[in-house]
Amino acid sequence: MAENLNSGNSDKAGDKAGGMRGWLKVVLFGSLALNLLIIGLVVGAMARFDQRDGKEPRFDRLSGSMTWALPRADRREIGEALRKDFRAKPDAHALAKSEYDIVISALRGVPFDASLIEQTLRRQTEAGRERQLLGQQLLLARLIAMDDAERAEFADNLAKIIKRGPRRDRR
Repeated sequence: MAENLNSGNSDKAGDKAGGMRGWLKVVLFGSLALNLLIIGLVVGAMARFDQRDGKEPRFDRLSGSMTWALPRADRREIGEALRKDFRAKPDAHALAKSEYDIVISALRGVPFDASLIEQTLRRQTEAGRERQLLGQQLLLARLIAMDDAERAEFADNLAKIIKRGPRRDRR
């Protein structure tokens, strides 16, 4: 939208007072969006296993435990593949910024239109589902690539994680 309101003032003091460059805002906004996504996944994973009544975790939440049962190198490889996929989408950062622009505008709007925020939340949920599906595909590909001994070790790790609950060993 607006590049730099102080484009006529190119001195350093004017740049500091005028704000950041547009591309930097987009990069920072994209970074914030990615960090919020990761925080949401971590908090969701922690809440998922906060089941102190002895119940088994729900089947739709099993992949989180399965991910933690992987060796650290495999978890890192899957995480890097997810990040690479996000970075490969050229419009991801611009789309995230436009979504937050919609939310900010809706929050400031009089009268308040909650439907705009609801629509944005639905789009974010769908994007999260797409990333979850990709993560599950990457996990399954790794499980398929394992030999019998690796799968047996993975099964042992998974059984330990399911039994002990939310505490995780950082391997």
